[in-house]
Amino acid sequence: MNYQAVVLNALERIEAELLDGICTEVLAREAFFSQYHFQRIFRKITGMSVMEYVKKRKLSLAAEEIAYGTQNILYIAFKYGYQSNEAFTRAFKAFHHVTPSETRQYRIRKSLEKFQIIADNKRADFLL
Repeated sequence: MNYQAVVLNALERIEAELLDGICTEVLAREAFFSQYHFQRIFRKITGMSVMEYVKKRKLSLAAEEIAYGTQNILYIAFKYGYQSNEAFTRAFKAFHHVTPSETRQYRIRKSLEKFQIIADNKRADFLL
């Protein structure tokens, strides 16, 4: 069985439904694996859990919106599933090493860690 194809399909599904919320159970069922086995395959190929991937993707997209957009930071925090500005700021800073306000103020581009596993042509960089 081609586990890379299974994970790539899961990544595409996650990307398509990133803001809607998707659970590991659904992804595992669609791949015809138990949730436990699916998680093991996903972690072995990507180096992280499904939910860790989802969190990092959301934080990457949020950083792009903050750096290049005009939306209120609190609105962006809620959009990406955070219940408070404080929780969002802690998660953002832990991942990007700068606060959302610093990102907006200085339009930090180079130092933002882009977490781009899915490229425009829908192939995973780590599978190359």
